[in-house]
Amino acid sequence: MEKNPASYGGAYINDAGQVVLQLIEGDARLRPGRYSPGEIEALSDQIREASLTSDVTIEWRKYSRAHLKQVDIEISKLVRGQQVPELVTAHYIRDDINAVEVGVRKLTPAVEETFNKFGAAVRLVEMEPFREMSRTDDSSPFKGGIPLAMGSPAGSECTAGYAVGRNRVHYGVTAGHCGRRSRTAYHNARLIGDLIQRKDNDQYDSALIDARFAGRIWVGGRVTSTWITVKESASADPVGYSLCLSGTRTGEKCSARIVNSAPGCFTFQTSDGTTRERCNLHLAQRLGEVIVRPGDSGGPVYLRMQNGFLRIHGHIVGGYSRGGDRVLYQPVRITTAVQDVYVVLG
Repeated sequence: MEKNPASYGGAYINDAGQVVLQLIEGDARLRPGRYSPGEIEALSDQIREASLTSDVTIEWRKYSRAHLKQVDIEISKLVRGQQVPELVTAHYIRDDINAVEVGVRKLTPAVEETFNKFGAAVRLVEMEPFREMSRTDDSSPFKGGIPLAMGSPAGSECTAGYAVGRNRVHYGVTAGHCGRRSRTAYHNARLIGDLIQRKDNDQYDSALIDARFAGRIWVGGRVTSTWITVKESASADPVGYSLCLSGTRTGEKCSARIVNSAPGCFTFQTSDGTTRERCNLHLAQRLGEVIVRPGDSGGPVYLRMQNGFLRIHGHIVGGYSRGGDRVLYQPVRITTAVQDVYVVLG
């Protein structure tokens, strides 16, 4: 579908656990029933990965994903240009409804007139504004280190890592296994987006959060209002480097020293309690102290530099010992290569 983005409407997992691939009505090159299940799986990495454990079905929709992204960009311009001052509280793409959902303080005729030009590509809902107060109550653009609930506000827990970009669109990084049961991510009981480009196999464990993230990381305890700007992306992981991690279940833990300079393969327990083997991981340890727990998966791994900024080294994938004193992380250079993105600096 990347070769024909005008035909791709999005993808999501419905309540029946099926992968739903959305194709665009009116495209003469596409016909209902034309594709076999194998051909559908080949349309995108996202569908192929999700369909390993789910059925695939097709929905025909009005708007392409590319069109919705353009609408979302236009709304961002309206907000930045203060054409709708203090009006919009949030906006994000909803694949399941084939529209950009826009949160506003109050629905009025004037508000509806402002967004009429977008037609059915926009759905307006009343929503209180996000407040940028702490790790547990962040606002868009989000910072790395925020808690994620997968599937529902009470779903399984993970952590957002750091911001990445492609073609000037920003995303967040987290662990790929966080989306094994559901790809929909919530923060502070608010839907913020889906996990896309999910890699969850024996080589890679990463995914992109389809929400706006900035080059900043929450640091400190489980409840913190302190963040630090990202200024560098690590090109190597030398043995002995002392790193920090900022998972939402454990909080910031530093003085974890890198054990291996080349990525290796390890067996470990993921945040959902299953045992997995993964390659392309580094091991860091701080013996005698718990530095990682279930729910920290996806969280940022970084170096606190002497100039007061951060250098991103990767994101948490799992713990390597029963005591939680060792952490396995996927290095940033592998994530950016396999996801075809760059690290967003602050």
